[in-house]
Amino acid sequence: MSGFFALKRSVVDGVALDPVGYKIGLEILVKGKYTKVVEVPIRFANRKAGKSKLGGSEMLRYIDHVSMLYEHRRFWLGKYLKFAFIGGIGTLINLAIFWIVAEVLDQTPFWAIAIAFVVADTNNYIWNRLWTFKSKGQIKFQYPQFLIISVIGLALNELLFHVIVYNLFPELGIVSDPGSFLLVFVQALCIMTISVFNFLANSAWTFRHDIKRSQRSQ
Repeated sequence: MSGFFALKRSVVDGVALDPVGYKIGLEILVKGKYTKVVEVPIRFANRKAGKSKLGGSEMLRYIDHVSMLYEHRRFWLGKYLKFAFIGGIGTLINLAIFWIVAEVLDQTPFWAIAIAFVVADTNNYIWNRLWTFKSKGQIKFQYPQFLIISVIGLALNELLFHVIVYNLFPELGIVSDPGSFLLVFVQALCIMTISVFNFLANSAWTFRHDIKRSQRSQ
């Protein structure tokens, strides 16, 4: 998109536009009221004056803009994909902190697990507050709520894993060795399942006011 476009006023009449960065044309394509789009080919030449605005910060704004526009069309799926992405990064942080506390600082697994959980979950809360839900709520209430849901999710993860490995597998005649890829697959399945619970619980409790505000603005 070159940034040069033309449209009838009726396309944007009554449409709430909230572009991030310079791609207002993309915003209109997603939210506008029209039935037909025509592209007119143009030939780009090398820049002769000025400097490009396409830097790292502009790329990040573009990613944020695209995610917002996807939410406009697929509200819940868009929110969940952000939540899951942040959760994936949180998992990597959890593993890194666990290794540092257990190996480098020579602490017991109990403390390594506890510290890694708190650090990773705090990271998840911060980024979900800023990006997924764009929250305006009070941190002193939201943060404990987020932690409580994460602890419940952790307990459910353990329960689901136990049921599959120690109850379902024997019934099906499946034998799995400790550390096998099958157990890793089961844990990955549990994480994905519980992430849906965490997302729905946080949407209904921790960030409920922000969800309602976002839905009203759609």
